[in-house]
Amino acid sequence: MSPPTDMEAKLLRQIILAGMADQIAKKVSSDEIKENQDKIKWKHAYRTSEMEEPIFMHSSCVLRKASPEWVIYQELFETNKVYMRNVTAIEPEWLPKFAPTLCNLSEPLIDPPPRYDRGTGIIICRVCGTFGRAGWKLPPMDIEHPLTLDGIKWFACFFLQGQICSKLKRFVPSLLTTPGSITKSWAKLIPRTQAIVQALLSHEIMSKDKLLQVWSLDKKFLLSPYQKWLPESRHAEECKREYELLVNVRPHMVECVRNTGGQKGR
Repeated sequence: MSPPTDMEAKLLRQIILAGMADQIAKKVSSDEIKENQDKIKWKHAYRTSEMEEPIFMHSSCVLRKASPEWVIYQELFETNKVYMRNVTAIEPEWLPKFAPTLCNLSEPLIDPPPRYDRGTGIIICRVCGTFGRAGWKLPPMDIEHPLTLDGIKWFACFFLQGQICSKLKRFVPSLLTTPGSITKSWAKLIPRTQAIVQALLSHEIMSKDKLLQVWSLDKKFLLSPYQKWLPESRHAEECKREYELLVNVRPHMVECVRNTGGQKGR
């Protein structure tokens, strides 16, 4: 059997993590060692939530030289020290996905702000947090934005910017309000902001796939809320063209344009 590819190896490591999330160890850094502790005792050591004493990689472990910060072990055994057996390196950014109940994550950070990922069609946000009962600090990481009102506002912002449907970008200069304003606290006072946010919220839309799914069932979805963001004078002339561009990601959706004709937004 040939060795696994890098992708296959990554998937195997994630499978192991999903099955043994309670057997994770974290490398002890030099600045974690207290002055009253024996620095020699904790040299090259790892911590586990199950023990107060340090644990180690055996000299025969292939990962000993690389010494990854986060690992999974199959079991512990003791000789002169407590060692880990069958060690697998993992990445800390995998923990929220494969061990969510053991993670305590912050709210999405403001800096950097959430962003739209074109490859996956989802909103990505930066979070920080801790892992496990010991509260091991996790590095800042990018994850899919949780389904919240703020997340839906960001999706609406990216939609209006033309990031989700790129052909809408040329209409951005004509919008009555800048798309970024939709994420501000005072935006709820603007009716057109509430209209598009409530439309997305009613279907819990925070991804392009979910938007396409709703469009396949309701070809007029978002037409009226989107019109509210454009000057009234543009509706009669360009409603058809705008909506064709809006739903052009799936040709059969363009049928809705013939039904709406030159209808003006309210």
